[in-house]
Amino acid sequence: MKLPLLPEFITKRDSSKTYDEFVDSLSVFLNKPYIRAAPQSGKHIPRILWLAVKNSSEELPSHMLELFARNKDWQVNIVGNEDKDRFIDTVFSNTRYITHSSTLFLLLTYLLTQLTSVQVAYHLISPLLGAAKADIWRYSVLWLYGGVYVDYDSDIKTLFDDIISNDDEVILSEEGINYEGSLTHSLTYSLIYSLTHHRMLFNIVSSIE
Repeated sequence: MKLPLLPEFITKRDSSKTYDEFVDSLSVFLNKPYIRAAPQSGKHIPRILWLAVKNSSEELPSHMLELFARNKDWQVNIVGNEDKDRFIDTVFSNTRYITHSSTLFLLLTYLLTQLTSVQVAYHLISPLLGAAKADIWRYSVLWLYGGVYVDYDSDIKTLFDDIISNDDEVILSEEGINYEGSLTHSLTYSLIYSLTHHRMLFNIVSSIE
């Protein structure tokens, strides 16, 4: 039995009004971390900074607080594991929020309510592998809201507004890796800038099954 990839609002969305109405409706189900913000004038990427943590009440390292201060015009959304779960179960389900994560429960619920493959894949990952679950969340939240995702242990000295140009729709970073004795470069997902609904992120999310 093949799971539907995405809920109907995503696969059949045909106007920005439908998108705006849907995102606004999420406030009923999502908690404070999911706050929208507009791009800087003339630019495409929203001024939203996403940070994934285990617990949203935990103390942040000093370099991250300094990052927030440097980018004072940006909306900072700090999202703990519980709120990541709530996001996936709200956006990628036709049944809204589900609190149980056992495999048997998910399969039984699918038979009755049509869960999507994104939701099932997310919950089949052990909570002990929080970074792997956060991978699905980061692509999903950037696709829906846009903004900048940055890893907890990263730091960017240059202001985000100075990095993003008027024509930028998505910005990826690269890092050097020592592979079999030689230095090579690869893209990293520790820092991603994106406008809302970028096709690259849609392709990533819709391929999760």
